[in-house]
Amino acid sequence: MPFETYIAYVLTVLIFMLAPGPSHLLMLSTSMAEGAQRSLFTAVGDLSANVLQIVLVSLGIAYLFNLQSGVVEVFQYMGVVYLAWVGVNLFRTAYKDKPGVGIASPTSGFTLWLRGFVTSASNPKALVFFASLFPQFISTGNPIGQQVLILGASYIVIDGAFLASYAFGGSRLTKYLGEGNLRLVQTMSATSILIIALVLLWRLASG
Repeated sequence: MPFETYIAYVLTVLIFMLAPGPSHLLMLSTSMAEGAQRSLFTAVGDLSANVLQIVLVSLGIAYLFNLQSGVVEVFQYMGVVYLAWVGVNLFRTAYKDKPGVGIASPTSGFTLWLRGFVTSASNPKALVFFASLFPQFISTGNPIGQQVLILGASYIVIDGAFLASYAFGGSRLTKYLGEGNLRLVQTMSATSILIIALVLLWRLASG
């Protein structure tokens, strides 16, 4: 893979990351509710789903999914339901007596990981994104597996950096925002996630 091609790929991913998605919003709200360090469980869950999606694409499973669309739809609906459940729980977190870091009963690490994993895995665009993006930057004259590994690893590193920035950024917001503004940010994040869940549901139902 030529160096110029790799730089173009990195810039493409960076531009894609500039628009916050459901995973970024979840990271922001989780960081504000649980603290930056604990929200990293959510980041690991998100990246775990990305790794799985990249592996599936590299094995050509994306094509097989088209042949078994009914099976995929079941998992997509399950993901939408869980995403909506996450949004509702974020609302509950926002309106506890003491929103923000220091909740008396912190969410378990596994639950935080699961939220990140399902939120990322339930995005129907992920497989399409990887399946359509990677071929644009792969050179047929070089080993395909090695190039997919480089592209996939680079994406994970970039996405991880963005997720970490949301984690520590959200934690710092709690130091500067008053209780009312903090609730507002958390409520906006929860609302956004619920809207995303409804949009995904509408696309599944109309597709």
